[in-house]
Amino acid sequence: MATSVLEIELAQGIGDRHGLAGYGQALVLLRLHGCPLGTVRVPCQEGVLRAVDVSAAIESDAALSSCLAQAVLMRWLTRHEPTAPARLPAWSIVICTRNRTDDLQRCLDSLLKLETPGGEIIVVDNAPSDSSTARLASNYPVRYVREDRIGLNWARSRGARAATGDIVIYTDDDVVLDPHWVSAILEPFDQPRVAAVTGLTMPLELETEAQELFEVYGGFGRGFRRRVFDYTTLAPAAAGVAAPGLTWRCAAS
Repeated sequence: MATSVLEIELAQGIGDRHGLAGYGQALVLLRLHGCPLGTVRVPCQEGVLRAVDVSAAIESDAALSSCLAQAVLMRWLTRHEPTAPARLPAWSIVICTRNRTDDLQRCLDSLLKLETPGGEIIVVDNAPSDSSTARLASNYPVRYVREDRIGLNWARSRGARAATGDIVIYTDDDVVLDPHWVSAILEPFDQPRVAAVTGLTMPLELETEAQELFEVYGGFGRGFRRRVFDYTTLAPAAAGVAAPGLTWRCAAS
């Protein structure tokens, strides 16, 4: 049976989830005040994901329970600390696409919900066979750029040259972005020695056996704890160990 992919905000409590007929289990992304902590797989019973089963899955995962306890404690310890609003750098999101307007539309719809101001979205149309991408882009607050040389590297390079932001953020045209995605990506760049950042990639759906097998035996997930790489711990040719995509700080001109 298929697996339902959903999320639970722990600060709002854990309740039963109904309407899951046809799903044998759920892959649940757990958040605390918006911050993702981890995932659990929980069986569904007669179309219902029971709160008691979710709680049991969390308690049985020692690493996740420890992470949750640390997050709760840290939030309690810093609850009276005044937090000054961070000054975010200017950013540019670059989406490279080719003849995939259905996927691109879903991606752009999710980007409209971003909660981080001060940036731009660039759609790079890579050697298109028609004008459908240009017409779609005209309906969104994005910059449309065309690159006629076929290839993702050509398209990404064109997007980087067109970008005006200090930070260039790449994403694919078939993803749905979290509203807090940009702010989470930008935060590590407060440190001047940080050159590139990547983040969590979750499956959007697990409706087929192929999707399930990809997630179980590979997938794009690299865990929920921050890891730092440098030239002593990561060879340039092994960048995929860090994650499937990177966001770059632009070099000073």
